Amino acid sequence: LAGLDQESPSVATPWDELTDIIGGWQPGALYVVAARPSIGKSILGVQAAIGLAEHGHVSLTSMEMSRKEIQQRATAHIAQVALGRLKGKSSRSEALSSLDRKRLAESREKFDRMKLAINDKAGSTVNTIRSHARSTARRGPLAGIVIDYLGLLASYPGDRRSRYEQVTDWSRQFKTLAQEMQVPVILLAQLNRQSTQRADARPQMSDLRDSGAVEQDADVIMLLHAADPADPEVDLLVAKNRHGELGIVHFTKRGYLAEFVPRHTERF
Repeated sequence: LAGLDQESPSVATPWDELTDIIGGWQPGALYVVAARPSIGKSILGVQAAIGLAEHGHVSLTSMEMSRKEIQQRATAHIAQVALGRLKGKSSRSEALSSLDRKRLAESREKFDRMKLAINDKAGSTVNTIRSHARSTARRGPLAGIVIDYLGLLASYPGDRRSRYEQVTDWSRQFKTLAQEMQVPVILLAQLNRQSTQRADARPQMSDLRDSGAVEQDADVIMLLHAADPADPEVDLLVAKNRHGELGIVHFTKRGYLAEFVPRHTERF
């Protein structure tokens, strides 16, 4: 009862429409964001990490992108400068305009404040991610952990368990990590091809690859869906939510700025 008069420990997501549905990022909770390839789960993961970094240090592990790629995406989003102009000088790259340079200069202070620690080591394991999160937490209060993505995690040397058994174990460990460090853990994952073979192509929780344990351990499961990877209209389906209601956030994907912008929502 005393806690009812205290400020909520949750942190708002970068999208007000999603925050209204899931109540923000809750400490100790495991959030799974899943999609088919090229729909935008990495864009969402980096944008979520940038938002959390405004509230404390964030541990971001990516086994799909290099540190430089992540930095370019963060720069494009924060400064609102097209990603294609941040690739360096070459015959194929776009030149930075005077407005781009002004935006970059104006965003410099925000870049300097951003407490985003990046681990881009290939072959990362759960232990690698835990160690990186703990070393990040030694720099100051930890606001969150983002992992991109579950399917690229490496097995421990000598581990002969099936992939199903491994993913089941990893899922439980990520949930435990969230509870131990009392921060939200955002775990990106890939969906299998089953949804593309149904009349209704919208993904379901059963489409999560490798293990149903992910569905069980997650506090919130969000599924990204688009008719085609090139389609800028992307739906985020909140398929499971222990903290509240379900719903859909209709996004516009602006890949050139590495961001999702909400259009409207549905609740049910």
